Amino acid sequence: MNTNAHQLHDMIQQAATVYRVRPDEITGKRRDRLAFAARSEVIAKARGEGFTTTFLSQYFHRDHTSIINAIRHHEAQADLVPVFKSRRKA
Repeated sequence: MNTNAHQLHDMIQQAATVYRVRPDEITGKRRDRLAFAARSEVIAKARGEGFTTTFLSQYFHRDHTSIINAIRHHEAQADLVPVFKSRRKA
C-alpha cells in the first residue's frame, strides 16, 4: 500500500469509529445517511490534505462529480453544525 493509500485508510478507520459504521461501508456503495456523511467527511479531509480528486475518485470507485458533491455536502454540513467547523481548515 502506498503512502497516500495508507494515509487515506487511516482516515477511513477514524471516520468509521466516529460514525459507528464499518470501513467497507464508507468505501462501498452504501448510500444511507451515516455512510454518506462519513464518506463525505473523509473525502473532504483528504482533499484538504492535498489528495487529488482523481485519486479520490479512483480510491472510492466514484466519478469526479460524486467526489465534488461529497466535498460540497461536507462543507455545507460544516456550516450548519458547529462541531464540524472546528475540523475545517481556515
